[in-house]
Amino acid sequence: MPFQEFNAFFGPDDLEAMTAAYNAVWYQLLVMGMAVTPLLKRKLAQVILAAACAGKRDRQRLEEVALKALSHQRSSCGQSF
Repeated sequence: MPFQEFNAFFGPDDLEAMTAAYNAVWYQLLVMGMAVTPLLKRKLAQVILAAACAGKRDRQRLEEVALKALSHQRSSCGQSF
């Protein structure tokens, strides 16, 4: 679980939603053909963590925020992670 170290700040349901969103988005990125890199994995976790800290705790909302952030970053940088 990529967010286990934050269990002092989030409850079990929140951690479960964050992890489920991470796994779902990771799968979607793979299906989309994005390059698998440690940078992409770290960025995905950071985006989900930031969204959860901002009060977004719903799995679907976390997924939407993460996909939007990574898609925006990819297109604005002209990179494929």
